[in-house]
Amino acid sequence: MTHHPHVHCIVPSGGISTDKQQWQACKTGFFLPVRVLSRLFRRLFVEGLRQLYADNALLFYGDLTKLIEPRDFSEWCTQQQSREWVVRHLSV
Repeated sequence: MTHHPHVHCIVPSGGISTDKQQWQACKTGFFLPVRVLSRLFRRLFVEGLRQLYADNALLFYGDLTKLIEPRDFSEWCTQQQSREWVVRHLSV
């Protein structure tokens, strides 16, 4: 299996009312703008990787050892930044 970073999280579909007295559910089928969330997460994730790289806090093994070189790592990050990341909204 190749390197396949991903995150799983559960986000409630609603929130506390402004008066903090009750739960307010969001409209059915909508909670977060998925495309915006995907792009924001992608940007923050790649920025975090770049910072970890700058701090020498990443280790590379196997097919990823080429990313040890700064130029190769930078090119890889740029490629990740231009890809669409999948963020799904699932209702239970």
